[in-house]
Amino acid sequence: MTLIRLYRSSIRLFIVLALLFCSLTQPAEAQANLTRVAILPFGTPKGQTDLEQYGVGTMDTLIQALSALPQFVMIDRARIESILQEQQFAQTGMVDTQTAVAVGKIVGAQSLITGNILKAGNLVRITAHFTDMKTGQIGQSEVVTGPLDSIFDLMDQLARKFIEASGVQVTAEQQQRVSAVTKATASLGAYDYYLQGRKSYLKFTNDGYEDAVKLYKKAIEADPQYALAYAGLAEALDFWGYAKYVNGGSATEEYQQAMDMAQKAVALDPNLPEAHRALGGAGKNLGTPGFVAELQKALELKPNDAESWYQLWWATSNNKNPDHEYILKALALNPDLATAHHDRGVALYDLDRYDESINEYKEALRITPNKVSSHLGIANALSQMKRFDEAIAEYQTTIQLEPNYAYTHTGLGTLYYTLKRYDESIAEFKAGLAINPNIDVAHFNLGLAYMEQGHWDDAVSEWQETLRVNPQYSRAQEWIDYAKTKRQ
Repeated sequence: MTLIRLYRSSIRLFIVLALLFCSLTQPAEAQANLTRVAILPFGTPKGQTDLEQYGVGTMDTLIQALSALPQFVMIDRARIESILQEQQFAQTGMVDTQTAVAVGKIVGAQSLITGNILKAGNLVRITAHFTDMKTGQIGQSEVVTGPLDSIFDLMDQLARKFIEASGVQVTAEQQQRVSAVTKATASLGAYDYYLQGRKSYLKFTNDGYEDAVKLYKKAIEADPQYALAYAGLAEALDFWGYAKYVNGGSATEEYQQAMDMAQKAVALDPNLPEAHRALGGAGKNLGTPGFVAELQKALELKPNDAESWYQLWWATSNNKNPDHEYILKALALNPDLATAHHDRGVALYDLDRYDESINEYKEALRITPNKVSSHLGIANALSQMKRFDEAIAEYQTTIQLEPNYAYTHTGLGTLYYTLKRYDESIAEFKAGLAINPNIDVAHFNLGLAYMEQGHWDDAVSEWQETLRVNPQYSRAQEWIDYAKTKRQ
C-alpha cells in the first residue's frame, strides 16, 4: 500500500556556497558602486546601564537610516549581534579597533562604523569612528554633543557625516529619507519600545510576534504619530495571523488590523519604505488589489531592503522557486533573515531537494534556535530521506518546544504509520486533529491506520472527514468505495 506523501512543511548558509554569496552581493555591473557597511553597537561605560539601550539604538537607527540610500548595503543588526555572540565579543564597554575590524571582516564589510556614547548630567557625547576595511585603519572620527533629549538629532548628524566621509552624493529627497528615520520620533520611550518590538519580531516565532505586537502598541501610545511603529505593528500582526491560520485558527482579525495599521503608517509618512512594505504584506494576505505595487514602491524607496525582496518573492507567486532571483537577493542582502531561510527550505523540500532543504532550515535555526516550523521542516525532510530515528528525535524536540502545533503531530503520526507502529500513529493523528480538525491528510492517514487494525467503520469515518475538509481529495473516496467491498 502506498502511503500518501508526508505533508508539506507547514509554513512559509551563511549562504551554502560562498561563491553564490559573493556573486549576488557584488555583481560587476549592477552593484559595482555599492558599499557594504557594518555598524557595531556603540560602546557605553560599565555601570551606566541606562545608556546601553542607546548604544544598540544608535547602531540600529544608523543601519535603518543609511539603508534608505541605494549606494549602501547595510549589514543587518541580527547578523552583527550573531557574530558578536558567536565570537564572544562584548556588546557593551569599549570595543577595541582590532576586535571591531575582525567582526567587519567576518561579515564582509567594506566600511565599518564603531563608536561610544558618554553621558555627563544631561549632556551626551557620541564619538563615531569610520574604518576603511581595505586598510583596517580608522579613516575619520567624528564627535557630536548635545542634550539627551536631542539624541535623534545627534544620530542624524552622524549619518550625514558618514555619508560625506564616504564621498556619496545624495539628493535632497534621499537626505530627507535618511532624516525621516533618524527623526522618526521625538519620544525616547517610543523609540525604546520600537527597538524592543523590532527585535522580538525578527525572531519570527509566535512568542516573538505576540511580544512585538505589545511593544509596538506601547510605542504608539508614547507617540501616536510614530509611522515606523505602525508599520512594525502591521507586520507583526500579519505574521502572527498567518501563524494562527496555519495551526487551524482564524487570522481574519489580525489581517484586518494589519491592513489598518499599514494604511495609518502610509498616511503618516507616504515616503516610508517600511510602511509600503507592511501595506504590501497585509494586502497579500487579504487579497486586496495593488499589493505587489506597494512592495515595488518600498523597493523604489529602499532598493537594498532584504525584507521587501523576500515579500516580493511571495507576492509574485515565485515562492515555489527556491532559486528565484528575489529570494536569492533577499538572502544575499541579509543572510540572517530567518524567515527567508525557512521559506526557501520549504520550496526546496517541495522539489525533493531534502539535503538543501535541511541546510536552509538549519540556517533559520542558527538565527532563531526555537523556531518550531524549522525544526518540523528538518523532521519532515529526514523522514522523506528514510532517516527515521533522526526524524523521530526531531519531531519529539519540536513537540517539546511547542506541544500545540498540529502539523508536528501529523508528521510524527505519518512516520509511525510508515514504521507500522499503528497505536502510536493513531495517538499522534488524534493529538494533531484535536488542535486543528481541518488537516485533510491527518484524517486520511488516520483512516489508513484504523484500516490496518481492522477498524473499518472508524476508517471510513476519517475518510469522510477528509472529504469534508477537502472535497477534491479523490483518494479518500476511493478508499471509502474499497471499504464497502471489504465489509460486504
